[in-house]
Amino acid sequence: MIALERWYRSLLELKEDHGKRPTLVVIIQDFESFDQETLQDFIMICHSYQERIPFVFLMGLATSIDALHQGLPKSVLSLLQTKKFQMQQSSECLTAIVEDLFVHANVGLMVGPLPLKQLIDQFMHYNFSVGGFVANLKYIVMHHFYANPLSILCDRSLNVESRALELLSKGHFDHIRMLPSFQRYIETTLESDPQLAEMLLLDNEFLMLQIPELIQELQDYHQDFAMIFDFLWFIQSKFSVSVLRKSKRALYFMALEGTLTSSSNVPFLLALDRKLNSNDMMVFIEDCVRFFKENPRCAKKLPHEENAMDKELANLQNIRDRFLKANDDESRQTRIAQKSRDTIRLPKGVLGTYTLLVSEIDEFLAKLFSTYLDCHTKMPLYEICYYSQVTIQQKAFLPQPRASIQTALGQPELYLNCECCHPPSADMVLPTQHDTCILYKLYVECGRMINMYDWFTAFGKQKPKATTTTKTKKQQKQQPEQPPQRLDQKEVQARFISGVAELQFMGFIKPTNRKTDHVQRLTWGNI
Repeated sequence: MIALERWYRSLLELKEDHGKRPTLVVIIQDFESFDQETLQDFIMICHSYQERIPFVFLMGLATSIDALHQGLPKSVLSLLQTKKFQMQQSSECLTAIVEDLFVHANVGLMVGPLPLKQLIDQFMHYNFSVGGFVANLKYIVMHHFYANPLSILCDRSLNVESRALELLSKGHFDHIRMLPSFQRYIETTLESDPQLAEMLLLDNEFLMLQIPELIQELQDYHQDFAMIFDFLWFIQSKFSVSVLRKSKRALYFMALEGTLTSSSNVPFLLALDRKLNSNDMMVFIEDCVRFFKENPRCAKKLPHEENAMDKELANLQNIRDRFLKANDDESRQTRIAQKSRDTIRLPKGVLGTYTLLVSEIDEFLAKLFSTYLDCHTKMPLYEICYYSQVTIQQKAFLPQPRASIQTALGQPELYLNCECCHPPSADMVLPTQHDTCILYKLYVECGRMINMYDWFTAFGKQKPKATTTTKTKKQQKQQPEQPPQRLDQKEVQARFISGVAELQFMGFIKPTNRKTDHVQRLTWGNI
């Protein structure tokens, strides 16, 4: 504690503002597994230094606050000023990461559906580790910019004057022309403008000038997608029905796969929208208009800077104005009918106008979702910005220990730099190999039940050894070489027991009560 106090004072001397002393935070992640007596002594020692070092303890409780009162005596609890707070759940933290990094992030690299599924599955089904999720993302960024030669174009601010275009070579242009999305773009362009398609295929200079426009279209798609995706979530939050309610993470994954617009979620929300009465429908439309106006994508700008979202906002405002006019006509006709004491009913044509407007807003929303939430694979050159190598990611972060163990036991020469362990064929057993490797090769030839005596006998025949008598170099030169002798029976038995124990520890065999002199085989096939 004296060294800690000295270190703390050195920090205060470096700090310019000496008015308020900084707090020293001590984090105890797992309170239940911590030694209680040690923790009590530590708290009392820290309390004695409280006037010189302001301590704050963060204690992670997996159960409830009662564990704190049961683990610490009253004399220690009286020294603490406890406050309870809840940490963010791992699933909510993952949703926030996906939303900030992939939906709204202004970055050039995006993650495709298969790698994202791998990330989410590893997070949800294995460790709930945010650090592991971030490590996966770092590996994706490293591999994308290392293995993809077109990653130099992965820039949202790419234009004709960008230096990245000067780095393009003939190999880059050939790689671009081999992209499946670019080939589909050429086929579509060929029908409308054959000359443009020909120049894209034959002229590298012209293709270099067209690349920034295609990348900009991809960036515009990302921005429009993010806005309409938030709009879909906004509409879903307007209805309290929990049926088919999805999280943002699930909706985004469905959009990446291209199944969001064809799923039952969007038609279900549109069906709920059609069931609203006139007053609720008016409030709903006003909320939609307010959502568009408050979005930065629809902020006030010059006329030549208008984008697709501004046009959609104008269409939505037009529907709102006509809806207001229809409501005013309905209210006026109702008042006239009440004054003349006629039957209170809507005039002919008013109900039809309202129905048409509801159908129009329904069609507007359906077209909006189908247009801007379409799959990214329909955009040309999407492979430049989307990472899709899920196999390499699985090899890096989902190791297969069984495959490695079986390879090491079946082919030890791949792991050991030893000349005597290289058999002429993979199935051949050499006496110089490790005991466990010999037992494993004999194990592979057995059935479901392995007789221990037969296994021991086969193992003993594979273990010869040189004569145990000691000879000098002169005697070795004078006397001819004798054939190697077998190991002693007790040594063979000891090495056999050791090898079988290792195989049992690795999960290849287990004892069985059906036959006391047999073991049961647990693995089949080689990976």
